[in-house]
Amino acid sequence: MMKINKFSEKINSLSLYYKINVLVIGMIMLSGLVIGISMLQATSHLLEIQLDKRGIDIGNSIASLSSNDILLEDFFAISDRLNKTKNNNAEVRYILITDSSGRIVASTFGNSLPQGLVSVRLPVNEEPVVQDGNELWIKRFSSNEGAIREILFPIEEGNIGFVRIGLSEKIMQGLLAEKVKEILLTVLFVSLLAAI
Repeated sequence: MMKINKFSEKINSLSLYYKINVLVIGMIMLSGLVIGISMLQATSHLLEIQLDKRGIDIGNSIASLSSNDILLEDFFAISDRLNKTKNNNAEVRYILITDSSGRIVASTFGNSLPQGLVSVRLPVNEEPVVQDGNELWIKRFSSNEGAIREILFPIEEGNIGFVRIGLSEKIMQGLLAEKVKEILLTVLFVSLLAAI
């Protein structure tokens, strides 16, 4: 109780000038943080949409180029295409192609798949997402490397198989971390400017 009274006395002893300054700086910091948080949420949502769109474009390309190779069982051409695609896209963590029953035909992992990824993720009783006239499934899961967005893209409407693309969110999270630093530094700079 005595501590509260002493604190109250100290606040009352400050001049009106300092009280107004503290109030103004506090409001600037609060409004800057609120605006920053809302901007980060919007940016995060936009980056997720762009990541999904990138995965859909890659899935569409691989599905259209690989359908004949799957029927002809040209696994070398399929593996070569998958590895080139993965190497040319930093956000792609893995690509798998399965036949219509879920058996893995080719992957960017070579002969050994990570544990847990082998589990069949074929759409069973799940409603697909329709984007650009294509039915596909998008899932998000955690791995030892961070969050992964997996896009399941059908090849010939699933009659031949599916392309599974795992997209890492690390690059996206790195961009968001940079934006958080920028926003905090801007709020701090404006607050210091207001204090001066």
